Amino acid sequence: MNNYEQVTGIYPKDIIAYVTQHGWKLENKLIDSSLNLYNNSSYENRQLQIPTKTEFDDYPELLTRLAEKLSIIEKRPFEQIINDWRSANSDIIRLRLKTKDDYKISFSKALQTMESTKKAIIASACSLLSPQKHHAKLRRSEANELMDACKMEQTEKGSFIIKVSCPIYAVDDISIAGSSKENPFVRRVMSGFIKSLKDIKELASNDNDENDIPETLSSNFCSAIRNIILEDEVEFSAFWALNLEQTDKSILKPITLKPDLIPQIERLEAKLRPTPPSQNHAIYGTVENLDGQIGDDNKRSGDVTIKFIHDDEILFAKVILNSEQHEIAIEAYRTGAYVKVTGFLKRGIRSNRIEKIENFDLAEKLK
Repeated sequence: MNNYEQVTGIYPKDIIAYVTQHGWKLENKLIDSSLNLYNNSSYENRQLQIPTKTEFDDYPELLTRLAEKLSIIEKRPFEQIINDWRSANSDIIRLRLKTKDDYKISFSKALQTMESTKKAIIASACSLLSPQKHHAKLRRSEANELMDACKMEQTEKGSFIIKVSCPIYAVDDISIAGSSKENPFVRRVMSGFIKSLKDIKELASNDNDENDIPETLSSNFCSAIRNIILEDEVEFSAFWALNLEQTDKSILKPITLKPDLIPQIERLEAKLRPTPPSQNHAIYGTVENLDGQIGDDNKRSGDVTIKFIHDDEILFAKVILNSEQHEIAIEAYRTGAYVKVTGFLKRGIRSNRIEKIENFDLAEKLK
């Protein structure tokens, strides 16, 4: 891709928001208001000519020259200037995983990190709309609308970096109770994301009781962040849309969470998660792993891992099966059929179990 192609879809308002944020001020209008002249007291003898219309035949050339000039002035790569222009009206959440290999992580780890980031953003949106210690269902139309508007930004050099951006006016605030004209819904969700990270770090560093936990922090958010930092230290930061100033100065600095905080986050998550019901219930899922052992009767029995959906969350749980039930599990594993387990789900922070088994069989046999 040449430089002209890189500036496609960038508008004057995006560039003006960027240069204004960086201290450039409008000094004059040139050529019948088709070009604006900007000066900056920090860069003497430097001027920027910014086109005000996209209809010019040489509009891509003008933008390319402008980006190259700013790249020299700011001593930043050309591509970063372009990316900042594109993100002028978006808030960005940035995660930097400080991995052992500065440029690679496993594919499964990348998927887990992105899925957990999505869960954390949705949990932040749900907590903004309806603060709860635990969201049994992470389902809100506004949260889904926000996620549909999110995009993955171009990555950067230096460890493994994930950047998720969302236009700040992507969700209509009119339909949201208590919305603020000063801060649109997306800005409040992204701000809440960073505030919750600060809360987690502060609470994990002290032995706080339940009354000290902010109402906007949920077990769902804690669970998502815990999964992100399982293996690597992660630096979280945000870049705020240039056309809307971030007035909360307390969330402007990056926040780093390390894996050694996981035990404290687990305790915090346990305080927020409700006590599970004592009665048994039906669980439908697939058999993912067979860990049974052959006994004296020459039959296999023991642990089997079931994958299922619970409260809008994909879970894995181990269940101890007798030899007859284990034969059913083998058939389900071989054919990919669903099983139905009636038992008590015992949630854990790192692992789950299904206990007090009343029934285990192929789901299709029980219809």
